[in-house]
Parts: sequence; C-alpha cells; structure tokens
Amino acid sequence: MTDSDDCTNACALAACGDGIVGPGEACDDGNDDDADACTAMCKSATCGDGALQPNEECDDGNQVDGDACLNTCLNAECGDGAVQTGVEECDDANLSNLDACTVECKNSSCSDGIQSGDETDIDCGGSCKTCNKGKNCAADTDCSTGACVNGSCNLPTNCKQLKSGLPSTPNGVYQIDVDGDGPRMPFDVYCEMTIDGGGWTLVGRSRNTPSAPGCADTDGGGSFGWRAAQGSLADDGSAYALDVAGKAVAFTQVLFGNHAGSKAFAGTIYRHTVVANFVDVHQNTHYYIGEPTAIQGACPNGASMLAWMGFTSNVDSFHMRDVDGNGFGLTASGWRTCYDTCVGGDLNGKPGQIFVR
Repeated sequence: MTDSDDCTNACALAACGDGIVGPGEACDDGNDDDADACTAMCKSATCGDGALQPNEECDDGNQVDGDACLNTCLNAECGDGAVQTGVEECDDANLSNLDACTVECKNSSCSDGIQSGDETDIDCGGSCKTCNKGKNCAADTDCSTGACVNGSCNLPTNCKQLKSGLPSTPNGVYQIDVDGDGPRMPFDVYCEMTIDGGGWTLVGRSRNTPSAPGCADTDGGGSFGWRAAQGSLADDGSAYALDVAGKAVAFTQVLFGNHAGSKAFAGTIYRHTVVANFVDVHQNTHYYIGEPTAIQGACPNGASMLAWMGFTSNVDSFHMRDVDGNGFGLTASGWRTCYDTCVGGDLNGKPGQIFVR
C-alpha cells in the first residue's frame, strides 16, 4: 500500500509533521524544526524562505541585496559588492582605495584623509588640489610647484616645465632646480610665459642704453655671455647674464630681440633652434643655424639676417654671426651688429635680451 496519499497506512489523515511525505509536501522529517533541511511547513529549506538553516548566516525571507542579509543568506559587509542601503555609500568588492570607492565603502573624496580615487598623495593630486613640494605625483599638474620630478613634487627644472605644469603662471621670477634633488642648488630665474608659447628662461640682458650703437666692438669686459654671470634679476638698469653653462640650464631654442628698459621685448623678436649640447660642443666654433624664425616682425623681402651662433667660451658677449660672416652679438651694453641685409630687423645698436627654452 502507498503511504503518499491523503490517507496513511495507519488510516490517519496525512499531515505535515507525520514523517510521511504526503500530497503537496516536498519533505516531511517528522518535526517542526525550521533549522534543518525540511521546514515546519514541509518545504525544502532554501535561502530566502525566512528560516535560518545550517550554512546560512541570515535569512530575511527576501531576495533583496540592499539590506543586512544578502540573497546568498550571508550577512552584508563592506566588500561584498552589494551596496547596503543607509550603511554604505558604495561597494566595489575590492580592497583598494585608489578608485571611486574606498575600502570603508565610502565614496572617494578630496578630504577623506587618505589617498583615494585618482589622488597621487593624501587628498591632493589628480582631480583634487595640487600637492605641495615633497608629495607624491604622477604629472607636473599634480604639483603646486608645477613640477613632478622622479615621482615627487619639486621645484621645476626650468621655466618650460613650470609653464606645462601650471599653464596660467604669469611672467615673473621663479626658483628652479635643474637637477631635481641632485647636488646643484636651486636658483632664481626670470620666466617669460606669454611669447611664443611661453616657458622661456632669461639668460642675458643688456643695459638700457648701448654705449656704442651700430656695428661696434664689444664692451671690452668679461662676465657677460653663455659662460659668464653678471648683475641681478631685480636690476633692470644694469646688464645681466645667468651663466647658462655653469648653471647647467638645458635648452634647444633661443629667443632674442630688443627691450626698452624692462624685461618685455620691444620690436622684432626672433627664435633659433640649436643642438641640446650647444654650449659644450660649440665653445670654440660657430654653429650654423640658418635663418631665424620671426616671432614678431620679420626681415623685409624675406632677407636673411643671422646664420651662425657660437663661441660660447667667450665671456664678453652672447656671440653670433650674420650671413656675411661678421661677428657680432649681445654685449653688456646692447646689440653689436654688423649685418646689412635686415636693418628692418631693428637690432643694430639697441638694448637686447636673450631667453632660452
């Protein structure tokens, strides 16, 4: 006789809890204990049935993941990938702070006191405020100094790096460190940040009024040129030379022109491109650089003006030569020029200055 119909073999009505699997029952273990494989309702135990069974940490009778009990019947916790409503702001199921959700299941912010999100150091860098000197960085723009050197915010190595890191930086005097935290000491330079893309470092500037305009000899003195130092950045009335070689200022471009008593150009401006090791290789030779690029103004009728730059070992001028081979350049008193094919270039006998980048 079968014992799975409405009437048991004992001639009793089938009922949940009688130990016999009757009609409509998935199981019947003869007890009303909900904590085993068969519930008191003679249903097979499953996660979400509201009864806590072995291997379940919780069972709230639903399949919602936003409460304290997951749909896997495990207790909700930070890192499980489900956002617990009212408790967690986020949950990305990992243990990294370097994304949008921290290991405490809070949204990354620029004031959470930890390095989180795209920050390069604690609450700075990336999309947060810039980092101070000494803090970690990934790019020049991460730093308040405008320079990321070997993964750390430092002084910029040159005006060009400062311009790149902080594009809105105005013209002015700034401190640079050409070798990062190397043995060389930082020093002040004047940075031109507007002309021809900006990022230019002032390396030489004559006095306001040349002593002998036109095609003339040098000033007859030293301490002014690629390998010499003279004057002060703050004194626009006197000649100034940085000593490019001694300071180890790296550059591949030269910008030059006239001035009218300040560090601003007045008149035509020219740019030349040179080899990176110009001041070392061409100490005693002239380096052929061809016709300069006119940044402001131009030679009339396309005439050439300059053709060589060199003699960097000279300490009395920033020496150059024109297309006819005449030697000239910028001395402490102004441009000593002898060219005759581009008088409209407006350099002859004028106060001048030279920048590098």
